[in-house]
Amino acid sequence: MKLLLTTTQSSYFTKEAERLKPLGFTFEPTDSMHGEFMIRGMPEIELNSIQQLINFSKKWGDLVISHDPPSIEIYNDYRE
Repeated sequence: MKLLLTTTQSSYFTKEAERLKPLGFTFEPTDSMHGEFMIRGMPEIELNSIQQLINFSKKWGDLVISHDPPSIEIYNDYRE
């Protein structure tokens, strides 16, 4: 199943941004006090089994799964 990928956090310092780049995220510079880069875009990933989803969660942490549109959010910051 193809899913859009997002993160809860929107701004990142260099080390955090580099960690997310292999997933297809892109970044642009910002002058935010919360990070040097703002995340841009929503890459698409493909997960075809519960085991793949579990492995993804083990690597990237807590997830929020939505159905409209089908997406996974890496829950890496506070949100209401």
